[in-house]
Parts: sequence; structure tokens; C-alpha cells
Amino acid sequence: MPGLGFQISRPAAFLAEDLAAIHIRCWQQTYGAIVPCHILARTSLAEQTAKWQIILADPSRIVFFASTHEGELAGFIVAGKPTEELFDGIDGHIAALYILPAFQRRGLGRRLLGAVAQDWIARGGKSLALGVLAQNQPARLFYESLGARLVRTGTYEWDGFPLDDAIYVFENLAEIAEGLLLQITP
Repeated sequence: MPGLGFQISRPAAFLAEDLAAIHIRCWQQTYGAIVPCHILARTSLAEQTAKWQIILADPSRIVFFASTHEGELAGFIVAGKPTEELFDGIDGHIAALYILPAFQRRGLGRRLLGAVAQDWIARGGKSLALGVLAQNQPARLFYESLGARLVRTGTYEWDGFPLDDAIYVFENLAEIAEGLLLQITP
């Protein structure tokens, strides 16, 4: 069964730098043909680590990571309340969902999304929105395959550079949470 060679866990604060490093690697490997190289090149590990320290210290954030049984990080997801108004009735936001390309298509994205859906429902949440770069077709197809509904396209600015984006909403959280095999460790 896909994804069984991996663990889905909640990260401890000491993993901030490791999560920052995998975040940067995912950006570089996923967006190399989409985002200008000079933007990706100026991403700082120290700055990303500081951001991850804030994320991990915030109890309102839902964070899970995927790792091999040997401890190698493979991906992560961050969600919680929206930091900006999204749409009427949308009460949650997935801020990031990244899987290193070497570990994609093994069920990790589904399991991470399932873990967040389960947690968000337990907190009283009903829906989750997320943004994706419009040119990232594999991610868009993945979200659509899980029932996400495209609600808007627009422009996202990354360090002042405009990029086309697409906003999706998951309103089928119970289905996502119930339909996935979760192996969550404390």
C-alpha cells in the first residue's frame, strides 16, 4: 500500500532548521521552471528557520511531516486559520504542502492532507482553502483528484514578481480524513 514505508508525525521545535531546509529544497526542485532563478537563489536557510520556529511555536497551526522509517524528511503540511479573508464560509487554510520530488506519488500528500483534515475537523473546522501556482499542474491535478474545487484564479506576488495562481477549496474534509490510512505518532 502506498506511503506505508513512511511515518506521519507532528514535529518538535528542534526540527525547525530541518523543515526549513526541506522547504527550500522543495521550492528549488518544484519551482525551478516556474519561478525566476534569482528569487529561489536568494532564499536564506536562516530566514526560513526563523519562520519555522514561529510556525512550530504557534498552537493554532497544524503541522505534520512525513519521514522515512530511517528518519529522512520527505515532506510536510502547515494549516490553520486563514491569515487573510478568503471566501465566505471558508474557515481554514493550508499554508504549505510540499513533498520532495523523490518521494512523490507514494501516498504521502494524501496522508498529510488526511492528517490535517482530521485535526481541522476536531477543532470544529469545515473547509480548507489553498493556493497553488497555476503552472504547477501536478499539484493542481492532485488537489482536484481529492475533490478540491477551483474557486478563483489570480496573481500571487513572490518577492515582487507576479505569478499566476489558482485557489482551491476542500469542503469534503470528512471524506478525506476517513478515507486515508493514518499512522500518526505523537
